[in-house]
Amino acid sequence: MSSMQDKFGAKLQASFDDADASRSKIEVFKKLAKQDPAATAAAVCELIPYHMRRVRTQACEAYGVDIAREGWEEQFKKHQRSSAAEAALAEAGLLLMLANLYVVFSWCQTKLAAIAADRSLSDEEQAVKACEVAVEAMRGVEQAYLHNLQELRYQTTGEAEKITKDELATRLAGDLATRISLRRNKRLAKALDDIRERNKPARLELFAALLRELYALAPRIWADLHVFDFQLEATRGTSVKEIEKRLRPEPPELELAAFADREALLERARDAGLTPREQELFWFFIANPGARNVDAARALDIAEGTVKSLRARIKKSLYAA
Repeated sequence: MSSMQDKFGAKLQASFDDADASRSKIEVFKKLAKQDPAATAAAVCELIPYHMRRVRTQACEAYGVDIAREGWEEQFKKHQRSSAAEAALAEAGLLLMLANLYVVFSWCQTKLAAIAADRSLSDEEQAVKACEVAVEAMRGVEQAYLHNLQELRYQTTGEAEKITKDELATRLAGDLATRISLRRNKRLAKALDDIRERNKPARLELFAALLRELYALAPRIWADLHVFDFQLEATRGTSVKEIEKRLRPEPPELELAAFADREALLERARDAGLTPREQELFWFFIANPGARNVDAARALDIAEGTVKSLRARIKKSLYAA
């Protein structure tokens, strides 16, 4: 393997290691929450508003913009007019990241307030739900960076656009690889075995091939799904299926038909005005046609009854559209 290929492989591996470490931290938090939910929930209720204030203050002090107010984008544009082009782009990226983080923390704070106001819940139940919100916040922080990169793709050109695309593809590959098991997915492993290199242990080569395939495929897939694919489940499922297609080449007519069907379904979902949660479930079943309600509940971290309710609402909306 050339030096350039070595560097590329090392970069993808580092992205996976970072994503894996983040997921490990979430698992550690879950264990702590299970051991002492009351104390953990109390800390969560302090930290969420603290981080809201922190990112809001950062935006105000650095850019003179209050990201908690409507119309802050116009306020920022006035500030940018006095900056050089490169500095303005860098500032836009950093401020956008703060704004996305603020949205995450604000949404979680709203959920915490609703939990605290729900008198039907016992103190223990409120504590457990508050800890669940903290997990959503931790995942949301990860996703905020990906959303930030996705939005920056539309604002950059030239070398800056190349760097943004590369960073997005690298981070997506690392994140998605933590959610895919080659031991359980034999079909995927077989597809990767056909394209892997043959000079290292097979297990390492299969994983390296997976990272390379995700780097190439995921940005295009996620571009369609990022608005509602908060847990990357639909992106993961669609990416895996595209890699698996290497096992069963299809005639061009069938491939075009499948692509047209997918685009038609996407358009239909948009026209139906599905909520983000409904769209996320809709794409889970598109990416995993043989999945059961219990599979969707487990993948999206919601109750099976919620899946049934959402499916009913999705069908009603699609028929109406």
